[in-house]
Amino acid sequence: YSNNDIWYNTSYISRNITSIYENKEILLSAKILEAKILLGRMEMTQANELLNQCLVSPDKTKAKWEAWITMAEIYEYSSNNVDAYIIYEKIFNECKKNLPTAWKARIRMGERKAQIPEEKKYAYTIFKDVINSNHSFTQERLVANFYINNISINEFIKQMKLLRPDNYSYLIYCTRKAILEYNSFEAQKYLAAMKTHGLQNSWHQILLETLIKDIKIGYNFK
Repeated sequence: YSNNDIWYNTSYISRNITSIYENKEILLSAKILEAKILLGRMEMTQANELLNQCLVSPDKTKAKWEAWITMAEIYEYSSNNVDAYIIYEKIFNECKKNLPTAWKARIRMGERKAQIPEEKKYAYTIFKDVINSNHSFTQERLVANFYINNISINEFIKQMKLLRPDNYSYLIYCTRKAILEYNSFEAQKYLAAMKTHGLQNSWHQILLETLIKDIKIGYNFK
């Protein structure tokens, strides 16, 4: 449900998980899902409380790193790209490289650099690192290739659909790439497609809408 942003069902399931399960990884994952639902409702204080509960966990699990990712996204939403970058860098440096979260964070590092004109060359280096490094995460490698135009948008969508059938997360990356290129028209087009495919009223949508507004007003991403 969460992969497809079906947040009503996700909320019901996550609340039941937190009341039943004792496994730390499952509990943390459920809290993160619940936090994202709250973020989608703009209930920021409650979402931050849940995320902080995950961050203080002594176990460096995949779920804990996903909590850090979400916290960095909150900084992005607040146009605090410096602190967002610091968190993404922390995740990449400290997270085990056999977890996809490390490479997701690496891509986000590239996104932040790509939005600073004088640092675009560093973004290219970061995306090439995702492509050439020895890991097994096809989606992250695919996104990096898309971002540096190694593959066309049509090929990217085709490969993402093969990788994740019945999932429209490719629209998130199409929107983000348009934002990196300061193309608010294209970004709005893909954002509208997200809503058509049932991704409305989600944290992804709210975050992307804010990033689009930033490029419309010529926000300095430093």
